[in-house]
Amino acid sequence: MLRFQDEGPGLRISIDGMQSGEYTADIYLYTRVANATSRREYYRQIAFTMGSNNGVVTVNAANGNITDVWKPRVVLSYNKEIDFYISLDNSDPYFRIRVADASHWKKVEVKRYANNKIPGTGTELVADHTWKCETACFNSNNLIENNTAFIPLTKRLAGKSWNLGEIEIIAEAKSGIKTEDYFRYDR
Repeated sequence: MLRFQDEGPGLRISIDGMQSGEYTADIYLYTRVANATSRREYYRQIAFTMGSNNGVVTVNAANGNITDVWKPRVVLSYNKEIDFYISLDNSDPYFRIRVADASHWKKVEVKRYANNKIPGTGTELVADHTWKCETACFNSNNLIENNTAFIPLTKRLAGKSWNLGEIEIIAEAKSGIKTEDYFRYDR
């Protein structure tokens, strides 16, 4: 794993020593939102040609918008026991859940909502979808990574506008203790 250096409006990494050729890189950028308890993960995949770039790769930094070329995800963490990484763009079905010990958990659930704020009257639901797992949820790496469960949500939102997103998570331990959280954000 290599680390990018902040270069003003962009990020730069030196990759000297790699053989000439075509490469693809998955880039993850982690941030904390000012005055907030949640963190963000931004993901972007880039292609580059080694040999034509003097051993340096430069990319524009994430701008924080939901519809940036970087895919924004909220990171919700609880006592180093469970971490949820959920896309903030409802056209992106991705989510990931990482736990310290999969045998500790009985059930996990993720709900995503797309709403419209209506001035003076509240909100109107545009579309929602729920994913739930109650048996053998995590792989041998204590991880769930999923790109398909929220495709029904992305399809229901095709061609529709929304300006308020909501995420609800529920994780229930085998001891019966529940971890629940709710995250609301403007698009």
